[in-house]
Amino acid sequence: MVKLTMRLKVFRIAGWALIGRLSLPAAQLSGIVVDASGFTIPHATIKIACAGANRSGGTDGQGRFHFPTLPEGSCRIHIVHAGFAAFEEELTGRDTVLRVQLAVETHRDSIRVTADGEDAPSPAPEIGTVSIDDAELRKISNDPRVWVSYAKLLAGVADAPAQLYVDGLPASQLPPAALIARIIVNPDTFSAEYSNGNYTHIEIITRAPARQFRFNVGTDSLGFGGRDVLAPGPNAISHSINGSLSGAIPHLPLAVSLVASVSESVDPVAVTAILSGIGFPSLDSDRSGTFGSRSLSLSPDVYYYPAKELQLHFSYSESLSVGRNMGVGGLTLMDAGTDTSFGNREGRFTFHGVRKALAYRGGFVIVRSEAGNSARNTEPGLNVLGDFSTGGPALLKSDSTHLAWSWKSVIEPASGQSWSAGFTVAGTDDTRHDAPNPGGVYTFTDLDSYAQFLTGSSTAIWTGFQGNGSLHFGQLNVSPFLQKRLFKSSHVSVNAGVRADAQSSAGVFVSPRLSAAVGWHGFVIRGGAGMFVHNIPGNVFIRAIQGDGTHLTPILIDGAGMDAASQPTLESAPLVLTSLSPSLALPRELIGKITLNRALGRFTPGIEYTDTRDWKLLGSQRFAGEDGWMDVIASNRSHVAQRIQSQLSYAWKAERLTLSHEWIHSYDNTDGPFSFPEQQNNLAAEWARSSGVPRQNVTLAGSFKLIRPVYLTLTDSWHGSAPYNITEAADPEGDGLFNDRGGRPRNSGNGPAFNSLSAYTSRRFAVPEKFAHAIHGMTVGLRCDNLLGNRNYLSVGSVAGSPAFGQPMVAAMGRSVRLWFTFD
Repeated sequence: MVKLTMRLKVFRIAGWALIGRLSLPAAQLSGIVVDASGFTIPHATIKIACAGANRSGGTDGQGRFHFPTLPEGSCRIHIVHAGFAAFEEELTGRDTVLRVQLAVETHRDSIRVTADGEDAPSPAPEIGTVSIDDAELRKISNDPRVWVSYAKLLAGVADAPAQLYVDGLPASQLPPAALIARIIVNPDTFSAEYSNGNYTHIEIITRAPARQFRFNVGTDSLGFGGRDVLAPGPNAISHSINGSLSGAIPHLPLAVSLVASVSESVDPVAVTAILSGIGFPSLDSDRSGTFGSRSLSLSPDVYYYPAKELQLHFSYSESLSVGRNMGVGGLTLMDAGTDTSFGNREGRFTFHGVRKALAYRGGFVIVRSEAGNSARNTEPGLNVLGDFSTGGPALLKSDSTHLAWSWKSVIEPASGQSWSAGFTVAGTDDTRHDAPNPGGVYTFTDLDSYAQFLTGSSTAIWTGFQGNGSLHFGQLNVSPFLQKRLFKSSHVSVNAGVRADAQSSAGVFVSPRLSAAVGWHGFVIRGGAGMFVHNIPGNVFIRAIQGDGTHLTPILIDGAGMDAASQPTLESAPLVLTSLSPSLALPRELIGKITLNRALGRFTPGIEYTDTRDWKLLGSQRFAGEDGWMDVIASNRSHVAQRIQSQLSYAWKAERLTLSHEWIHSYDNTDGPFSFPEQQNNLAAEWARSSGVPRQNVTLAGSFKLIRPVYLTLTDSWHGSAPYNITEAADPEGDGLFNDRGGRPRNSGNGPAFNSLSAYTSRRFAVPEKFAHAIHGMTVGLRCDNLLGNRNYLSVGSVAGSPAFGQPMVAAMGRSVRLWFTFD
């Protein structure tokens, strides 16, 4: 009996233990998903695959997720969101709280942080990097140009030259606002997939239309203000309207959208030319006026997704814009304005697919641009250095066609970003037709020489053209690349890559890259070094073709009178030929960078140091030849720069604020491929501070919620004094360059500082329920530019001894207020 009692007790204990085991709570999982900037990613798709069963869900509007029950056994979590690389990892432990940072599709180094609670700090974003979704951008404006400007300010790279990509492919224009899902600035400096170097990388991620029918319409108009601060005059006027339709084909994996926009603007301009009353018909020009433009664009898009593993996107956009009285302002009188027209057609195809263990992405883009310029005055051009510029330009009419295409293909693992390989093949084709001004352009050193010219003296330097104004040029570029993650742990990531760039007209260069990211006691340290190469612009080769002696070759006559354009004079006039140096090579760049930052609650301070070395940069030199002059374009210039950027970021829920300061030490001896030294055989004398680059810049950008649902966004940009070149009104060499500095070093002038504060506010309104199936709501906003009314001068007179020396020539617009609204 005792043994039986003992057995029953054992069975009872085992039974209760089994019941207790079966009634134990299942594993739980919760957490938050953030992007490279440390901000949450709403509506990301989450799938959890376990041995027993699967779970699926997603993040809420604050980027958080929660799975109250998970099957026992090993599980893997898979997180995806448009514009980001898929995240996949093995889950361990129970009641786990995760904080996951998604890497963008361009292979950013990422450090994954796990914590015991949701209040743990996010991974510190890298300085100069930002990722913003359309939900935040639509609180600022309905203009994609404003979105990009805000993103650059938020990243602290407002002034750096930028290269635009849409879904990983190069783009010539921004897509419509209705199609933009996210804007990412500088996703990865050292990725071998791109060759941006110190250019700001702007990546636009587009969205697929919703399956249900959607309608969108918006407008943007200038309320008042926008005067030219250099002279009293009318306000600026601008209007735009845009709309879109989107939906899906029933029972087919096909979604379509159609976006159209129309805009028109008229801007005031001040003419600050110095006129002494010397009689000439073209000098009776108005001292102030306007220039304007009108544009129209249309963009149909088709998204095809026959399976979850394959997504295709076809788009076509066409735009046409015309400008009136362009190029006027400063010393350029109204008579010297030009009318312009520009047409752009872009076809784009992108794909993203997964097959077995590999993922494929890439696409093809082709752009055809047509530009035309027509002079508003066909008289001979007149240019008195430092005083005025009027009459007709050197070319009375110029028409050009530019065709560019690019094919890109990338292969990588379907899960994770351990490696990637691919190539880009791109080509360009240019055609030009130029009609020169038969009267040419007369240049005078001062008003006295101009007055003597009017009385019959030969005191001018005359420039014109002769030959065939039609030409054609094409070239091909091929760039294979390989990117590999060398090491990856929860606190360390090391990547390496190599890229080869081959340009049919300039040779081949191989660029190795190495970068790393380390998490250490809450700090995030990132660094890297790499070589970059930039293709030689097509206009360099076009200039060489034009000046080969058979095409449109310049003519230069020193000591010209009124009969300079006569045929007997032109037959013996000296030519200005152009040639490329036999040693012409691709410009190279070496960049080293290190960043240190740390998230401290809602604040993230950081500092970054960048060292840049450029060589084989392009520049021109003019030498005396048998028939006149010879311009040689060579790869014999260089540039060095050190940059220290400090940044403080603040983030809390939907609010963010970034304050950036940069100190720049930048020196070079060129202002581009068509810049000439003062002394043609003394390039050492050209070494000076880089033109237009201030030593210090400060930018601020932030978005705040005033009261639900009213938002306020502020942006401020301050730029210190930037150097500019001071020249004398003289041509001692008689070569027509007019770049004599009178003993001054290059870029000895210091231009004015610049500061502009802008404010944006908006409010979201609900629409009546009967319209909610097509329109979700209405957003109304106000935009105020140059809120403090600063007089921001963009350029000053640079000719020493002239009446305009040191005086403001061109200025940014004054204070303006703009109203906009969008139904979507």
